Amino acid sequence: MGKPTRLMNQESINRLLEDMFPSEEPLDASYFNRDFWLLEEFCALMSGISPEKHKKIMENTEETFTELDIKRSSDTHRLYKKFLQFLDEIRITEQAQIRNNDFCMSPWKFIKWASRNDIPINGRFLHSLPFYLLELYLEFTPDNSPLRTKPKSSRAYHVTLYLKNARELMNKSPHRLTREQIYLHSRMQNVLRQIRAHGGN
Repeated sequence: MGKPTRLMNQESINRLLEDMFPSEEPLDASYFNRDFWLLEEFCALMSGISPEKHKKIMENTEETFTELDIKRSSDTHRLYKKFLQFLDEIRITEQAQIRNNDFCMSPWKFIKWASRNDIPINGRFLHSLPFYLLELYLEFTPDNSPLRTKPKSSRAYHVTLYLKNARELMNKSPHRLTREQIYLHSRMQNVLRQIRAHGGN
């Protein structure tokens, strides 16, 4: 009886991993090797769409786009406007510059701003982040605020719970963990079960 139970648990874990980190094609890795991002590039990437596709949608090209593409392009526009609301502060603290008629900063400064201002992070973007930017996102996230302020059924609660436990696991590990090692660690498997129990996808 024990063996089928273990198999069922592994299947459940695989489903949870797929729910939290869908097998959508990652964003173009070349963006994450750049010295700086234009604001519009950052907003598109953060929303889970390539800057090129977002631009085509905004220019009303005759290509066919999915509803998800259009939604992500709309999210890009909203995030752009939100960033501009913080512009005076960002100019002083992060020294945003102008290039190609748009504001730009290094990727880590954008990640820091998004994390500190509790900007929701798209799963596709999160999955595409190199490890050092993921660590930065965790470093600057306001500690546990969604765990205190959001309902247990909310995505913000689930993401914060997962990242909080991942950070603690990384801090206790004597060596650097890969993403896969983090996901498959028994502690994180328990967290994923807890998230599913609260209705998380």
